[in-house]
Formats: sequence, structure tokens, C-alpha cells
Amino acid sequence: MTDIIELNGDTFLNTLLRRDAGQKPSLIFFKKQNCWACEHAAKGVDAIAPKYKDKMNFFTVDADKSPGVAWRFADGGFPTICIFYCIDYETVPFVEGGGYSEEHLDQYIADFLEKMDK
Repeated sequence: MTDIIELNGDTFLNTLLRRDAGQKPSLIFFKKQNCWACEHAAKGVDAIAPKYKDKMNFFTVDADKSPGVAWRFADGGFPTICIFYCIDYETVPFVEGGGYSEEHLDQYIADFLEKMDK
């Protein structure tokens, strides 16, 4: 993953507070190793990260390495993608059959950023 920083239990909250404090939203991709759906979602995240890197921070959390942080936000399973802004967050809905495709993520982020501009 390019332009995407991996967070863990020690860096998660401090990084969000430092990077997100009134600046720009942060997309967090929660994943597990050896997970086909996570690998598929990673392709979508990788594809959209360069397009939105000036408007949004991109991070990933490996649930196998940092289970405490991952399960706090990904209680519905993996993959899970959340967008954090000013310590609030919303979970990006998983589209059945499409998962987190590039098209789905692109549209969701565009809509999210448009709502922020209002």
C-alpha cells in the first residue's frame, strides 16, 4: 500500500489526534492477514488513496498485530473501513457482492467530502 501508514495500538490514538485535529479526515482500513475480502478491499483503498491524499489521511490497522484497536471499531468483522474526523467517525458501508471496490470507495469519499463542505 502506497501513501498509507500502518497504525498499531500504541500509535492509533496519538496519530489520529495529531493528524486529524481540525485538519482533514482520516480513512482507517481495518484488515486481517490471510483474508481474501481484505485483500480485495486493499486494492480499492490503494487505488483511491493517491486521488484523495491531499484531502484525507490514509491509514491501515492489522487486526492480527493490533487486535485491541481493530476489534474496537471493526466489531462486525473484517475488512472494515471507517472515516474519522475530529474524533468522530462513521463506518463505510460494505456493499454485498462488491465489498469495498474502488468505485464504491470513490463515491463514498466524494459524498463524505461534499457533506463536509456544506
